[in-house]
Amino acid sequence: MKYTVLNDEPTLPLLERLLKIRNIDCAINDFFDPKISHYWVDPFLLSDIKKAIQRIEQAIEKKERIMIFWDYDVDGVTSSYMLYHFFQHFLEYKNISIMYPHRRHDGYGIKNKHIDEMKQKEISLIITVDNGITSTKEALYASDLWIDMIITDHHEKINDIPVAVAVVNPHVSDDYNFNGLCGASVVFKLINAISTHLQWDKQKKSLVFQYYLPLVAFATVADCVPLTHENRAMVKRWLELINKGEMPSSFASFIKYLKIKWPLKAYHFWFLLWPRINAAWRIATSYDSLNVFMTSWSKQIEHLEKIEWINTERKKLQDAAIKKAKDEVNDEEKIILSTSTDYHAGIVWIVAWRLSEQHYKPAVVLAIDEEKKEATGSLRAPAYFSIIDMLQDDTICGLLERFGGHQQAWGLTVKLKNLKKLQDAFYAYCQKKISDDDLIRNIIVDTKLSEQDITNNHLREIEKLAPFGIGNKEPLFVLEDVTITKVSKVWRNGNGHVKLHVEHGKHKLQAMFWRKGGDIDSFSEGKAHLIGNIQADDFNGGWQLIGQYCIQND
Repeated sequence: MKYTVLNDEPTLPLLERLLKIRNIDCAINDFFDPKISHYWVDPFLLSDIKKAIQRIEQAIEKKERIMIFWDYDVDGVTSSYMLYHFFQHFLEYKNISIMYPHRRHDGYGIKNKHIDEMKQKEISLIITVDNGITSTKEALYASDLWIDMIITDHHEKINDIPVAVAVVNPHVSDDYNFNGLCGASVVFKLINAISTHLQWDKQKKSLVFQYYLPLVAFATVADCVPLTHENRAMVKRWLELINKGEMPSSFASFIKYLKIKWPLKAYHFWFLLWPRINAAWRIATSYDSLNVFMTSWSKQIEHLEKIEWINTERKKLQDAAIKKAKDEVNDEEKIILSTSTDYHAGIVWIVAWRLSEQHYKPAVVLAIDEEKKEATGSLRAPAYFSIIDMLQDDTICGLLERFGGHQQAWGLTVKLKNLKKLQDAFYAYCQKKISDDDLIRNIIVDTKLSEQDITNNHLREIEKLAPFGIGNKEPLFVLEDVTITKVSKVWRNGNGHVKLHVEHGKHKLQAMFWRKGGDIDSFSEGKAHLIGNIQADDFNGGWQLIGQYCIQND
């Protein structure tokens, strides 16, 4: 393990170093306080959005039956709720319903059987949210049944663009200059375009914008799209509004139920709300998540209690799968492959992510469904490895039933008869493409945190860079040659956490290594380099390091 420091200019103040790393040398105040009006991109620059509006107007005029077909994660749930609520409450159109695929039985995306079911229900217009860009065959099938389709999506196209009434997607929109939107943001753009087209007054348009903004920002954080450009502006504004108590009642009662301590930050939604909303589709159904948004206060309690129970069950399944997968890791191979009939298809993604993160190599974890004679799972990889290049390789692509995703996270399905061939192809590809040097973890650190940097004023300034996420990651620091005076285990969940008592010059700090209780023997007293994020210690006061890596001196 090694680390690279991006800026090692000790004469520069801490905040200036962090800004320089992010190439922010002008318009600094604009970065600290981004205005939506400055970054907002005109929705009408999205492909086919006028066609989508025209077809929706026609459906409403003719009282047609409309079906929203959604993906099952947080982005899909928020997208579908937003569009459904907009039709019901702002357009006052009630002839609209929601359908979603079952994670285990259907896999990702719309299938012909869904379209057949819609035909029986006399649906004449399908609007997809957070999916559809790869549904070329299904779009043609719907057309054959005289069902029109409007596709709203934010994923990248793999082959041809589906033939539909409209395909609203920044990735296929030449004039739209930001392709980092999540699915809910694309729906948000459609909603705002409709309100503009209908020439609603400023007050009503503002009401629409402010109502859906928290949902869009939540999905933006949860879906790990870049927190830059208009995404950063929307999330920043959302956090300001939500900390003033301006949010949909479903959000307010959800936050109260979880007893989250104010002020709210992006990581509260990432670590507390997001896992619960996502747990439902992973091991139950997405309707459980949807019900959380559809209700509030007393009516919401039973749904919150249900997803809390579901989330607890998800953790149990996840912990058992991670333990099993870790026992099967072959250190000699350059990719980790783990398959089992015991894995739940809804939690394999986090198993793959944990394995990839721990071993710094690609990881594929597949849940085998003997009844369907196929395996479905997740592929995660470090930044040095291109997943899409591997999946599109001639020796691999033809073995897959389907695959999709973005950046370093992809899902895939393979027939069991092709599983052994696929495993061999993965091993061969990675043996050829991944060098031994690639496997040496190189941690990219923003800057060294010196003794002089540890002051309340300097550390508080880090918050000016928030919200943090993809494209604007929370600063990662290295504290060199600290002295670890005590190593202890904090028992909370699973194996617990490791707490280090540290001396850095005249400063005494605590360093918390979450979920590392099982690895406590790898920590010892003495000299070390610590790498992690600095955060306010809400319980004890002062500051603490949220540790990621500990490099002990020999």
